[in-house]
Amino acid sequence: MSGMCLGASYAQRASRRLWTLCASANLRLSAGIAALRDGATIVTDVRMVEVGTSKALLRRAGNPITTMIDAPSVAERAKREGITRSAAAIRELTPQIDGAVVAVGNAPTALLALLDSVDEGKAQPALIIGMPVGFVACAEAKDELAKRAAAHITILGNRGGSSAAAATLNALLALSMEDIL
Repeated sequence: MSGMCLGASYAQRASRRLWTLCASANLRLSAGIAALRDGATIVTDVRMVEVGTSKALLRRAGNPITTMIDAPSVAERAKREGITRSAAAIRELTPQIDGAVVAVGNAPTALLALLDSVDEGKAQPALIIGMPVGFVACAEAKDELAKRAAAHITILGNRGGSSAAAATLNALLALSMEDIL
């Protein structure tokens, strides 16, 4: 198996195509990109999304990124409420979600917890990147996201993952620093 290395100009063209495709699909990304331009917090469900997001882009754009998946309070809440740690982490972060860009790249339960918070009026993210992966509740969680009026990007079905969510964040961060809106 051989790999392929793509240059910066290809990455720029890919980012522009993402923007064009998403804009033409009416996914309302302008609010998410504007939020990133304004320094919005990025909330993730797992460390892998955080680690996969370019530190150089985050520094240049000035956006903080956070996850609580490994916080002791999350483990305690998950046990107490009988929910997954991913769902508990999103619930712990709910006060920080208003105006944030939320990237879910691992757990469908995190996406469902986020949607519950939105439905209950507890959180209003600027953009939801809903890309959990797997076979248990994954497609269903993404279908629920697709039904919502919230600005979002998703990959329907079982595919997705932390790398897809991080790559999407990286493209959006790069777009947020361009003068294209």
